[in-house]
Amino acid sequence: MRSNRFKGGRREGEARRPGLLGLGLRFVIRQVAPVLKLGLVAAFLALAAWTAYTAVLRSPYFRVRVVEANETAHLDRRAIIERVGLGQPTNLFRFDTKAAEEALLAHPWVARAAVRTVLPDRVEVGL
Repeated sequence: MRSNRFKGGRREGEARRPGLLGLGLRFVIRQVAPVLKLGLVAAFLALAAWTAYTAVLRSPYFRVRVVEANETAHLDRRAIIERVGLGQPTNLFRFDTKAAEEALLAHPWVARAAVRTVLPDRVEVGL
């Protein structure tokens, strides 16, 4: 009588050896492999997104180069630029428009302020 080569040479009446945690190893691999693949893909996508995000924040392409500011009798263009925090090179995506508006409104001669960013390199300040 010919034996089955896939049974691993077990003799009749011999119990099958349990695999990992009592389950067959192939069964465990079949169940875990798709989850591991999905986890690897998710980790790769997260790493790619983080890398792109940091590249955009460091890119000189999005550095603020143009500031359009309306001068008033009490605030000149240079004072407006210093007050909103654009005295040094700043990335457009790191620039906080709400904080800039609050800084302008803290000045006693400013009643209304609007700060807006325009891609790729412009900030507009309206008083």
